[in-house]
Amino acid sequence: MVGKVDYLITDGDTFNGQTVPGLGENKSIALWWKVENLLRSSATFKDLGNALNTACTTNARTGVAGTTTADCTQVANAVKATQLLQNA
Repeated sequence: MVGKVDYLITDGDTFNGQTVPGLGENKSIALWWKVENLLRSSATFKDLGNALNTACTTNARTGVAGTTTADCTQVANAVKATQLLQNA
């Protein structure tokens, strides 16, 4: 699941009815760096989904790697497509 959400965020594709254009490598790397610093070793997939959305919002607010709020909509779509926020 992590590989799929990474692929959607970086390269884009359509999955589970969600079309994600992809952010490209620079924005994706900056996003995952922020996510790595938000998660604990006991994190669940739901924690990952929340961290992706939070990290994107933070990066957009501070302009990291040119991240925009439109990019965060695409990250949210990738999280939704991979169902990370659903309870296991």
